Formats: sequence, structure tokens, C-alpha cells
Amino acid sequence: MAERRGSAGHVVKDFSESYPKRSASFLGSRWNTRILDESAQQPVECALVLLASSAPYGITSGSSLTMKFLVLLFAATALASAVAQDQPQPTGWQPGPPDGPMAPSDPMGEALVVPQPQGPNPRGAVAAMLAIDPKYTEGMVVVTARGGTPEPKEWLVVARDTDDLGTLHKITVVNGNVISDSLSLNTYESFRQDVNIDPQQVQVDSGAAFMIAQPIAAANGQIIGKADYALTVRGKDSVPIWTINCFGMNGFFMGKVVLLATDGTVLETPGFKNQPTVPGP
Repeated sequence: MAERRGSAGHVVKDFSESYPKRSASFLGSRWNTRILDESAQQPVECALVLLASSAPYGITSGSSLTMKFLVLLFAATALASAVAQDQPQPTGWQPGPPDGPMAPSDPMGEALVVPQPQGPNPRGAVAAMLAIDPKYTEGMVVVTARGGTPEPKEWLVVARDTDDLGTLHKITVVNGNVISDSLSLNTYESFRQDVNIDPQQVQVDSGAAFMIAQPIAAANGQIIGKADYALTVRGKDSVPIWTINCFGMNGFFMGKVVLLATDGTVLETPGFKNQPTVPGP
């Protein structure tokens, strides 16, 4: 058995002296496999050795051409496979965990960011309450707005300044930003020093309260054009309550809906005789 060296210095063994003359089918199976086992890193050189070594075995001219064609086809396939392994990964994807799925990415190669849950509606009542100075957070008395469709242009928060002997202030909030803060002359609320609206208890924001009132108006053949809002508490340790005054498309008052701001339970519907039909199970 002789040894040859390929262009890259790898040893390729020639088995032509170790086997007697055999048929072309034998050469194309067992011999080819033995050479590939000896030099798997150089498939092209192996194929060339097979081609050069086929002459001593007495293969007829027709079968010799067939053998050469099959050897060259194998060499081309091996070369294409080696080149493909060096190609870069397709753009738009990056490898995931070893045994996990592929993770999507944007065209710039950065991993896509999953959107996170958003906070309260910046035009809603909860955002207005969270926007005011912390010195008022323990003394919010009433939150009101006019002309909501469903959200109003601005909110008025009446609250006590706990850093100044409970002085009552009126704070105007637009899109979650305080635009004015002044003393309030609301005498009635000045005597209610023991009440406070906790924003964390307001699970039904102004927009959701409007959506609760809308089907009630529809059950009475009406469409709410605008709504006035009032968020209050009726006493110490009471839960916040929404009172929604509803106006039609012509601007006339239709009725009001009173509901709990904690879970949306409807308490009263003055002016609305009919109630929406609740679908059965």
C-alpha cells in the first residue's frame, strides 16, 4: 500500500497495490469508502487519486468513462458541501439557546424588544392623580372634569397640602402634567379633613367608567355625547365612587351613572329607567 501527500500536506493512501483487479462496481464502493475513511478532510484529493488509480485495473473504456464521471461528481458535491459550511447565517435571525428555538431580530441585528405593559392612560383620572406633588397624595378630596368624549381636556384635583396644615389646593392637570396649582375656596371640602382618595384603589379609570355608562344610555335609546366626571369618597375609609353626568349629542342632560371605582359595580342610574340586558350563559 503506497501513500501520497495532497496539496495541503494530508496523507492520502493508495490501495491500488493491495487489491487485485476487480470490477468497476467494486472500485466504486469498497475502494472509494476505504480512501475516504483515511482522509475525510480532503474529499477532492481522494477523488483525484481514485481517478488516477483506475487505469491499472483493466476497466474497459466505457466503464472507465462512467467511473471517472462518478468520481468527478462526488468531488464536486464534496467541494460544494465544504463551501456551504463556511457561509454566514441568514440575516434577520440570531442563534438561540443550544437546544432552543431561533430568536427573531431586527434588520440591524439587534434582538427585538418585547413590548412591556403600559401605565394608565395619560389623559385619564388616575394619571392626573399620580402627576401631582407627593405632599397632596394623602389628602386628595375630589377629582373632577367636564366635557369628556370620553376623556376630558383637563382634570381638576382638589387636595390638602399636608405640609401646610391641610390647606386646600386646586391643581389642574393636562395629559398627565400639572399646569397650575392654586389655593381652593371650596368651603365644603375644607371641612372634610378625614377623607382621602387612594389612587391605588381606582381600578376603573375614567375611560372604563364611560364604557360602563354607555350601554346604560343605549338601553334607553340614548347616545352619550359628552360626560362630566366626579371621583369622590363619601366618608373616612370609604372606597372611591364615580359619578358620571351624561349629556346627549345635542348637549342636553340625560341622566347619571354612579358606580364603584374599585370594580365598576353600578350603584345608581338616575334618569335612566331601563338597564342593559345581561347575556345569558
